[in-house]
Amino acid sequence: MPGLLRQLIEQYLVEAVAPLGLGGGWNDLFWAVHPGGPAILDSVEAALALAPGKLAQDGKMSGVSVIFVLDELRRRRGELAGGFGVKLGLGPGFTVETMVLRAASGAKRKAL
Repeated sequence: MPGLLRQLIEQYLVEAVAPLGLGGGWNDLFWAVHPGGPAILDSVEAALALAPGKLAQDGKMSGVSVIFVLDELRRRRGELAGGFGVKLGLGPGFTVETMVLRAASGAKRKAL
């Protein structure tokens, strides 16, 4: 699967982000990738020529890992404010799920 992913992932992502006028500047986006394992993360990073650290997530979790990745992005929201990103999930066979994300800018949470 990593080889097939490396071959096709950019095409899938271009189709997902093109309606928003985004595309090609993969390092300008933040990334929430469901890490199906280190080989998957390495394939995405290589195929998109991502800078080191763009996919700094643990590749050893199961399906719930994307929630942990999103939580980490939430904690770093100051770095992401107003920026676009991609949530990328990979499933059995060769199922790819993409979602374009936009980080809220300057929103402050009320104390509970």
